This record gives sequence, C-alpha cells and structure tokens, in this order.
Amino acid sequence: MSLPDDDARLTVLLRALPAPEPTPDLLAGARRRYHEALAARYRREAVVGLVAAGVSHALFLALLLVVFDPVDLIVGAAVTAVSATRWIIGVITVLSALPPDIWGVVAAGAAVALLPAVVLARLGRLRS
Repeated sequence: MSLPDDDARLTVLLRALPAPEPTPDLLAGARRRYHEALAARYRREAVVGLVAAGVSHALFLALLLVVFDPVDLIVGAAVTAVSATRWIIGVITVLSALPPDIWGVVAAGAAVALLPAVVLARLGRLRS
C-alpha cells in the first residue's frame, strides 16, 4: 500500500528523469492522426444513425402496407396535399386582399386573441 508521501516522492523522481522533448514532427503527426481518428469515428456514427433511420422507416412503411391498403395511403396523402394547398391559397387570397399596412394590426389582433389561451395553458401547467 502506497502512502501519499510515497506518491509525491515518486512524482518528483519521475519528473527528475531526463527525457528528450518530442520532435514537432512527432507531435504534429500524432495530432493529425488523432483528428483523423475522430473524423472517422464521427463518420461511422453518422452512417450508423442514417442506416438505423432508414431501417426504421422501411419497417414503418412495411407495417403501414400490411395494415392499410396501399391505394388508401396514396389517396389519403393526395387528399391531405389538396387540403393543404387549399388552405395556402386561402391564406394568400386573404393576405393579398389586405393592404400591407393592415397586416401588422391583424397580426397583433391575432396575438391578443390568443393571450387567454396562453394564460389558461400556463395556469393549468402550474397547477399540475
């Protein structure tokens, strides 16, 4: 069992040993190899993450195809796209009908109209 005094003495003795300073080429090479190893590790982690995401998406799609009819999925996606397009066209129509000076007033009115909902949500969160 080593005592703290022995550890300190060993440290002093090890520091007293003459050792040549490593050459700058050695240090630069070690630093370069270290950075290359880190970059390779990060690339492997990114590839593993992408492969895991791809496999999970493939399994999810396979499950969807087993549970639902493929035609229903395609029709549902098309109906959703049409609905989103109609909403966007409606918003563009309303915004184009208003002069730009009124947009700020309308946005402020919408924000003020949402304040009670925000307050109620915060009160509910504080109580639970």
